[in-house]
Amino acid sequence: MNSSNHPSSAQPKQSTELLDQSALSLSAAIHSKALSCLELMQATLAQIDRYNSTYNALISLKPAEQLLEQARDYDALLAKGHSLGWLHGIPQAIKDLAATKDILTTKGSPLYAKKSASRRCPDGISHERSRRHHHR
Repeated sequence: MNSSNHPSSAQPKQSTELLDQSALSLSAAIHSKALSCLELMQATLAQIDRYNSTYNALISLKPAEQLLEQARDYDALLAKGHSLGWLHGIPQAIKDLAATKDILTTKGSPLYAKKSASRRCPDGISHERSRRHHHR
C-alpha cells in the first residue's frame, strides 16, 4: 500500500502512543470527546501505511477518503448524542476468511487473489450482523 492511497496530512501527533491503548480506553476517549473518531482513523491509516507493506496484514482496504468520511459520520452521530455502543468509531478489520460484500475476499489463498471485483460475494454472517448493529 503506498502513501498516495492514504493522505497523511492532518495526521494526529503521537499516533503510535494512541494506537497502543486498549479498545476500551479508546472508546472512553471517543465517548468523552477527548478523541475524535476521525483522529483515530487518521492514526490507524498512518499505521497501516507504515507497516502493511512489510507485513501484508491487510489484503484489501477501502479507499482512505471513504474510511475518513465514515469516521466523520461517527463523530456527527456522537455530536447528536447517539452512540452505537462501546465500539462506536473504533476501526475494525474483517478477517480475510469472512466473506465481505464490499471488499475482495481472498481467504489468504492465491487461488482467490485473482478473482475479479465483480465476483464479490455477500457478507458472511458475522460481518452482516456487525453492519446491522452499526447502522441502526
